[in-house]
Amino acid sequence: MQWYKKNFKDQQKKRADFKMVICGRLVDQYGIFEREKELKSLKKRKAKLRW
Repeated sequence: MQWYKKNFKDQQKKRADFKMVICGRLVDQYGIFEREKELKSLKKRKAKLRW
């Protein structure tokens, strides 16, 4: 059962990566976090451009 659970999680991860490629957006947890950081840095850059 332990192995099955681990395997299932790996499958989910792979599926998330797959979705990420298809949709052009990050689906998995880390991806969402990275995307948020990216957006924040973009906003900062835009703010700098305004000055």
